[in-house]
Amino acid sequence: MDETSFWTSLAATCGLERAPAEWRTVLDQSMRAMPVVRQLPSWGRHARLVLISNHRHEWLVPRLEALALTGHFSELWISSLTGAVKPDQAAYDRLLDGTDPAQTLYVDDKPANVAAARSLGVRSLLADADGRWSEEVDAWLGC
Repeated sequence: MDETSFWTSLAATCGLERAPAEWRTVLDQSMRAMPVVRQLPSWGRHARLVLISNHRHEWLVPRLEALALTGHFSELWISSLTGAVKPDQAAYDRLLDGTDPAQTLYVDDKPANVAAARSLGVRSLLADADGRWSEEVDAWLGC
């Protein structure tokens, strides 16, 4: 679904003919970087980082670029571009293509996505709001 179709569908679900322009502004203002972004440079020196996101690239990529975060990731797999949405297995297939699941650590804030990765044999962590999960990542990477 393209972005225009998304807004049209959301508006219709809310009983509106079209989405108010303020909705996009609210969306943009609500996107915040998590405190663990400070650890990305260190993690990137120890591992190949891949971002798998159920997001719209039109919203996410500019935010990542503005925060100078894109360079820390080897790849960005965003559902609006890949067509694969977590927790469907297809969202993880490219990640695991040629990769040993035992050498992979997956982190997500949604229990269903963590469970899906675990079902594929991938060690997975549920990201808590306080960021304590980042200590487990540091330990796993030996940082």
